[in-house]
Amino acid sequence: MKVTENLKNIEKHFSNLNDLCLPCDTPLEKEKYISDEWLFEQILNGSVHGHPTSTNSVDVIDFDYDLKNELLDEIISLCSNVGGRSRAVSAFYPENGYMGWHTNWNAPGLGILFSWSKAGDGCFKSYNDKTKNFEIYQDEVGWNVKGVYMRDKQQGLNLGNSWHCVDTNCERFSVGFLLSNGGMDVDFCYETLEEFELNETPNGIWI
Repeated sequence: MKVTENLKNIEKHFSNLNDLCLPCDTPLEKEKYISDEWLFEQILNGSVHGHPTSTNSVDVIDFDYDLKNELLDEIISLCSNVGGRSRAVSAFYPENGYMGWHTNWNAPGLGILFSWSKAGDGCFKSYNDKTKNFEIYQDEVGWNVKGVYMRDKQQGLNLGNSWHCVDTNCERFSVGFLLSNGGMDVDFCYETLEEFELNETPNGIWI
């Protein structure tokens, strides 16, 4: 399967990427921005952060890495092989990495997310501020795949915003792509998720 080959080729770069990352020296910041308390404070203030306010992760684009173009080519190939329209994320997390609570309202639609975990000591969390429903998806060692639906501001007002964050105590890499066009669903998007035998949760995450 072409996707499996892409993932194996991407994984070859991880030891090099980890050597280029700085360790997290602000554990208190991590605890703050992935906490329920900070999340509820943002909701109370009417904030719907499209991007994370704080993160300890590095986008592949920002690495000063000799083989970066080779890695990016593999990511582009993976995007094509899953029918992706654009790259949404390609982030490497060092030990004690994180990405604070945010909603992606400014990049709405249905996407697919591949995450690699060195030791399985991490998770992806989501929260719907309309239904008050929390969901936590524990990483497994190696590659994990999810479908994700991110709502725009109007959908968020009607159905609840797509709050989510990432927490990891081991090396982690995520690469994801938007499948839908401008937030509009198309049939092949769901067919792609079905190929991976994923089922939708109440928060619009396919696992």
